[in-house]
Amino acid sequence: MMGMKDIMEEEFPVVLADEIKSSVGRTNYIFVNIEKVNGIYYAHRVGSQSSNALATICRANGIVIIDGVTPIVRAGDIVSGKFIFK
Repeated sequence: MMGMKDIMEEEFPVVLADEIKSSVGRTNYIFVNIEKVNGIYYAHRVGSQSSNALATICRANGIVIIDGVTPIVRAGDIVSGKFIFK
């Protein structure tokens, strides 16, 4: 396995299926379920983003990364995504 690139470290463009509100002033990492349809990755919200919501983490296979500038990211917008489980 030496020399193989870890696919879970790669960020890639993801289309949001749902609107996401984020905190201004810091980068937000939102748990999502990422699926590939016709060669395009889509991110779906999986529930509460509270730090104690373990069920949300269990349903997620990835995260989307929202900059600390945008308070609301609309469905259909493209953001960076990353797999946490694959």
